[in-house]
Amino acid sequence: MESPYAWSFTTGTAADTTAPTVTATSPANNATGVAVNAAVTATFSENMNASTLTTSNVTLKNGATSVPGTVAYNGTTATFTPSSALAYSTPYTATVTTGVRDAAGNAMASNRVWTFTTGTAPDSTPPTITATNPANNATGVAVNTAVSATFSENMNASTVTTATFSLNNGVTGTVAYSGTTATLTPSSALAYSTQYTATVTTGVRDAAGNAMANNRVWRFTTRAAPPAGTVRILLLHHSTGFYIWEGDGIQTIPGGLDTYNTAHGTNYVIDELWYPSNTYPLGSNNPYDYWNLWVNTTDTSGQFDLEALTQNYDVIVFKHCFPVSDIEPDSGTPDVSSGGQTLENYYLQYAALKTRMLQFPDKKFIVWTGAALRAADTTVAKAARARIFFDWVKGTWDESGDNIYVWDFYELETGGTNYLLDENADSSDSHPGSAFAGRVAPYFVNRLVDIIEGRGDTGSLTGE
Repeated sequence: MESPYAWSFTTGTAADTTAPTVTATSPANNATGVAVNAAVTATFSENMNASTLTTSNVTLKNGATSVPGTVAYNGTTATFTPSSALAYSTPYTATVTTGVRDAAGNAMASNRVWTFTTGTAPDSTPPTITATNPANNATGVAVNTAVSATFSENMNASTVTTATFSLNNGVTGTVAYSGTTATLTPSSALAYSTQYTATVTTGVRDAAGNAMANNRVWRFTTRAAPPAGTVRILLLHHSTGFYIWEGDGIQTIPGGLDTYNTAHGTNYVIDELWYPSNTYPLGSNNPYDYWNLWVNTTDTSGQFDLEALTQNYDVIVFKHCFPVSDIEPDSGTPDVSSGGQTLENYYLQYAALKTRMLQFPDKKFIVWTGAALRAADTTVAKAARARIFFDWVKGTWDESGDNIYVWDFYELETGGTNYLLDENADSSDSHPGSAFAGRVAPYFVNRLVDIIEGRGDTGSLTGE
């Protein structure tokens, strides 16, 4: 050849030997609250051989149970679509095996495994009303009451309106919702002695949009109108009663009654009287003394008898001071005319007092269950006898439908024990302490008002 001949060439690239990897998954590993209609995807680091992306190599399981479905491949992403919705609140495991290959035929170095948990089932339970105020068929309801309904779950406040919560008899008002309670506040006082029907309709919805299965309807009746004109009340007492009369200087019996009168337009006037007075030779106000002055009446020592007391007063309140709880064992020979402090005598004297008070049907009588003694001032046996007597007074002696009522002062003092609790007592003896007196004075006013206004047989015996 006259001259050399030269040419060039380039060798091919090295064969692809890099194993593919999964760079992203959906749902992510350990995801929670996953939608039950979610598809499961795996995104690879390179193009894959689509023929290897099958349900044999891309799987989904719940425990050992395989989830049926289909696998599709697009771009660098494989998608497993379950044949039906997944179960709620269930863990699942997704796996891409080493059976998948990239375009060069390389397998993954190891299986790619990840887990996720589906979300909870949506709320499909209808809400219910768990409580109402007033309760169904309640009586003696205050005419200024607000009516409320408490639901079993959080509600959609926008559905709790005057259109879905109402009172009959033409009552208008406003509806408010807070927590799980809807409250209907009438625009004006309800009528006395009137039955009302409250209704919450199926128009209310819970937060998930579920309606109640049925309307909730309940009824209540308002209290009778208070007595017209002035009601005169007389509290007969010794020292214990005067402690409660004065309360703690802020909460007092006369002050509490004045407050009630102002708020309700009533005219209940209360006086107090030390009774029997200091001219009474026995100097006590035990059951015997009331029997002696109201039933026996042969030796009143200048004290007012029941005829005199009821001439000027509509309500007579009487009580015993703490010596009444110093009860001795029965002798076996009960005697109504005996001053002996035994259960057998007390029972006879109270029976006679009841008969006497029933002779004044247009008057009302209130007896305080007797004042208790501190544990330091009595014995276990005497305290037990006191408990027996006062439980009998309120549970047996006091009967509904008559003109005689009880305020359960003993229960307030003892807190369910047989003794005046130390925290309720004066520091020196079994008189009530000032703080206790201030706490219970309003309770007496509550009880007194209930009795005056016809709720004596249905209201709380303690006035709480």
